[in-house]
Amino acid sequence: MRCSKLVRDFAEVRYLCGYGLVIKKEKRKTVILLRGADWQAYSNLASHNCRHISRGLYT
Repeated sequence: MRCSKLVRDFAEVRYLCGYGLVIKKEKRKTVILLRGADWQAYSNLASHNCRHISRGLYT
């Protein structure tokens, strides 16, 4: 199964469904943390094989 990935532009999001973030401070550090996250652990499988973020990142 393919995992979700971070993209730099919303136009790159498959099916035009996703989350958008505006990073105002510590952009490099934040991007590194987001890229290193295990998104499978923070999501659940919803309909149509779509994954939804369902748990807090700090729990």
